[in-house]
Amino acid sequence: MNDMVNAPPHYKKGKFEAIDVIQDVVQFYPPVEAWLVGQALKYIVRAPHKGSKAQDLAKAMFYLNRIAGMK
Repeated sequence: MNDMVNAPPHYKKGKFEAIDVIQDVVQFYPPVEAWLVGQALKYIVRAPHKGSKAQDLAKAMFYLNRIAGMK
């Protein structure tokens, strides 16, 4: 049985678990940007494995555009 809270299968594809990659990447950003980057990465990582790939990639772009628009 899948543990959809602690280890969802759509975040455990490939060589590394998504949460580990996200934690490693966001450490180099200020807090608000780190959260936005983490959200974008989450949607990018799961895009081909859960629901609508186009929708997940659009959501990732939403978060990336928020960062790009920050002053």
